[in-house]
Amino acid sequence: MIKRIVFVIAILSSVTLSYAQNLNDYKYVIVPNKFEFLKEANQYRLNELSQFLFQKHGFTAIMDEEALPNDAINNGCLVLNADVLNDSGMFKTKLKVELKNCKGDVVYTSLEGTSREKKYSVAYNEALRAAFKSFEALNYKYVPNEKAIAFAKVEDEKAEEIKKLKEEIKALKVTEAEKVDNVVEKKEEVVKKPVIKESVTENTITNNILYAQPTNSGFQLVDTTPKVVYTIFSSGREDVYIVKGIDAIIYKETSRWIIAEQKGNTLEKKTLNIKF
Repeated sequence: MIKRIVFVIAILSSVTLSYAQNLNDYKYVIVPNKFEFLKEANQYRLNELSQFLFQKHGFTAIMDEEALPNDAINNGCLVLNADVLNDSGMFKTKLKVELKNCKGDVVYTSLEGTSREKKYSVAYNEALRAAFKSFEALNYKYVPNEKAIAFAKVEDEKAEEIKKLKEEIKALKVTEAEKVDNVVEKKEEVVKKPVIKESVTENTITNNILYAQPTNSGFQLVDTTPKVVYTIFSSGREDVYIVKGIDAIIYKETSRWIIAEQKGNTLEKKTLNIKF
């Protein structure tokens, strides 16, 4: 059942609709508070200047700290994310303006704006204004695109379907885990093992690396000799293995692999350095 649901998710995730979009299909541009090549938010007032220049060329530009309009929240594909790329050299400041859609695809990159000014505050300002001159020829004006709106609706429905399927998988896993727990509890009731007070000792093994080699029913853990140190089988639980020939299990605790072995009334735990 779980495999079938995972297969459906894979199919849904791979299904996309292709259509050509131009800048007129997008209603909003989000300008970040800080560009990656700068150390501070709105350094040299470049982010503020970018918002102004987008608005100058007809875009509805929003800083990413500002609240989005309802239609942008409901349809992320109406929004473009702006960035400024810095390819400056020692003697010349060079900037480009880049726009990406809701899928992270680059839909527009401006021509390079340059400046030979030495002072950063002046050079970046000049280069950015020069890069934005590319937008003059675009004659941008937002025009609602029914195909784009329909695409966004399909994407939202697909995301919702995937969410529901993932929730079903989670529920199935919980149910299966409960079944396993019930079986284990019933077996324990039948056997009625006497309660033994155990002492636990812990040792750490960090230098000896064990390499996991797959077998038909699990793995064999070999050292660098190579010598088979342990043979382990799957317990049916994630990251928990039964050790062949001894009363022990190997399990993962955070990022460590632990072997817990029952020796008389003592439970010995050791950390293993296993490479799967």
